[in-house]
Amino acid sequence: MTATGVTISVCMPIYNSFRYIAHAIESVLIQTRRDFELIIIDDCSNDGTGEIAASFADQDTRIRFIRNVSNVGMVNNWNLCIEKASGRYIKFLFGDDLLEADALERMAACFDADPAVGLVASARILIDEESRPLETLAHFDTRIYDGTEIIKVCFLKQNNLVGEPTAVMFRKELAGRGFNKNYRQMVDLEMWFHLLDQGACAYMRQPLCSFRVHPDQQTQKNIVNLFHYSEFFLLMEAYIHKPYMGFSRIRACTFLFEKYYIFWKIFRNRPDHRQTAFNIISEQYGWLRFFCFLPLYKTYNPLRKLTRKIASAKYFF
Repeated sequence: MTATGVTISVCMPIYNSFRYIAHAIESVLIQTRRDFELIIIDDCSNDGTGEIAASFADQDTRIRFIRNVSNVGMVNNWNLCIEKASGRYIKFLFGDDLLEADALERMAACFDADPAVGLVASARILIDEESRPLETLAHFDTRIYDGTEIIKVCFLKQNNLVGEPTAVMFRKELAGRGFNKNYRQMVDLEMWFHLLDQGACAYMRQPLCSFRVHPDQQTQKNIVNLFHYSEFFLLMEAYIHKPYMGFSRIRACTFLFEKYYIFWKIFRNRPDHRQTAFNIISEQYGWLRFFCFLPLYKTYNPLRKLTRKIASAKYFF
């Protein structure tokens, strides 16, 4: 526990969550573990969300409510939450999501028990606009993993298997640089990689939160704009040459090109996305580099597949 009596900082960056904000706050206030603060930063909501949050803060001294003077954007608002946090452990919760009553207790216990753990994640329940459960997502077994093991799985699956910020708690001391402002769609996964590069991951298959899925989410808007493809390419470039990834230099180059090539094949004949796909490849990989590598890849890839078939045949016989 810190000098202020706060061990856990629950960070709630909010923007126009009028319909759900009260339920989100209430799910924090009923937590079985009590040594927490709730930091709510409103990024200039215009639907009454801030007023509801402020009314809760007036009634409970554990809540610190801040309203930004101007809209700073999603990632900056997340980082403001971390800056204001006084606890050792950071737990994000969005204004339309929910925590199970024992979420803070169970997650913080993992840190208390093992100083090597830098990040704790749990399964989560996807809910719709009416809070009806859609499905439960649990991608790992309950145990402690080497952080780089989780990085490799997410990298190769090209998916955020750790979960959204609502499903994660992490040590503040490992997150001093904040969320990377160069990302929008993959900003959470990029941060998880950053944390997992420094410490272990404790995962629980028991769902400790509910993540709401609805059309107004920033995530849904980014998917339409192909940001998730663009940013995963950036993330691959940043991590593929790490020693623990196990890629040779040639294999790393081939792997990256292959992902861009598949991306181009998917979207080149789609008028609604063709130009965006072209721009992503041009800006992040380079068209000259792409077309220089293309004939080499078309020669190398069939040979690689043939070699694998021959090797498999020898093993079989």
